[in-house]
Amino acid sequence: MKRAWVGGAIVSAFVMVALARCGSSDDTFTPKDASNGGDTTTSNDGGPSLLDVTFADSTIPDATQPEPVSSLSLEQVWYITGEAVNNHKDFLIDFRTAEDGGAPTVTCGSPVAPANGDEGTAVFTDPTSGQLLFYTDGINIYNGFDNTALANGTGVDGQPSASEPALITPMYGSDGGSFYVFSVDYTDDSASTGTIYYSTIDLGLGAHGTVTNKNASLFTGNVGEALDMLPHTNNTDFWVLGYSGAGEVNAFLVSKSGVTSAPVTSQTGITGTVLRSAINHSYDYDHVVLAINNGTSGVIATADIDRSTGILSNVKQIVTGDLGFHASYSGDGTKLYYARGTQGWSGVAYQYDLTTNTETSLGGSGLAAAKLAPDGKVYYAGYSRPYLAVVNDPNAAGTASNFVANGLFLGGCLCAFGVPNQTAAYLGYLTTGPVN
Repeated sequence: MKRAWVGGAIVSAFVMVALARCGSSDDTFTPKDASNGGDTTTSNDGGPSLLDVTFADSTIPDATQPEPVSSLSLEQVWYITGEAVNNHKDFLIDFRTAEDGGAPTVTCGSPVAPANGDEGTAVFTDPTSGQLLFYTDGINIYNGFDNTALANGTGVDGQPSASEPALITPMYGSDGGSFYVFSVDYTDDSASTGTIYYSTIDLGLGAHGTVTNKNASLFTGNVGEALDMLPHTNNTDFWVLGYSGAGEVNAFLVSKSGVTSAPVTSQTGITGTVLRSAINHSYDYDHVVLAINNGTSGVIATADIDRSTGILSNVKQIVTGDLGFHASYSGDGTKLYYARGTQGWSGVAYQYDLTTNTETSLGGSGLAAAKLAPDGKVYYAGYSRPYLAVVNDPNAAGTASNFVANGLFLGGCLCAFGVPNQTAAYLGYLTTGPVN
């Protein structure tokens, strides 16, 4: 039987409110560049602008059109791994209860499915209802209705110690009935070689869907721990991004014909190998942040991406040093959030203001990955901590961003290192869900 769910033409009212906090309809998304006098530009490539994702003009997209929705609407429930020595008491955070200033709801331990690792995860939620459809630690894929593994959903080739071990997105033309799961694997944290794989989910098979064509190899090389996905400007295809050493980023086209194994490659101008690492996008989808660490030093850089070609340009190394594990944009794209210390996975929270080129230490200790949530706040994971740290006003500069080290109590769970990976999807892929 197929699990019933309904996609939709708009994101939930809660996500629209949260995105509205990220900027007004008068904003342009591209951050001001102090080096060119503070000018801003607006993309006219047909992709979602800040106005599009906030719907500040009350224009509702046509459900028959495959326009991309905000990735925040696809991540309304988070799956986060718990401390390994705490019997992997993993937890879910439901941000739907944070509407109108409420607190997110934390479910610690059972019935949440156990993770194999203690770092990153991937989730996918119905953009209208916020129902968690799938979640994974990169090894096992669980359905969000009863937290059981999908048929053939174990043994996915993701790395349990990767910052971004997997991502989930609907498949072209499936009307919500089939999904891709991309994963990245390597031997251990010191390995310079790993492989990006992909598998497929068919909701028409099994009680809650079946994983088919599992662990198809896409690319082998110095991929590190990173995966990201961005919508093409043709509103049909996707780009899956991964590293090929610090000097290159590969973009793999995902279209109605399937996954293209020959990537489009962009030069970053960054030298060295990639170990702990991440790639994350801004919420207009037109910019990425590259977090790279090779074990002895790290760099966080920004870049523009032409989503019609998959090519990165204007790569700027923002900060260097003992970091590179992870980084997140603020909702308006003018700030970056990351941690300094122990390769960025056990450190102090920092903000970098892209409009003034100013770095600010926010505080905390033992912090790792940061992520913007559907409630408009940025949350930091930190190993063995009973709280997530919270940046309450991430668009504000410096300490005005209101950082709180013990911001969200985890209900008795102890956090590990990671947060869910970003994803992307089109409205047209989600308008007709599977039926019973």
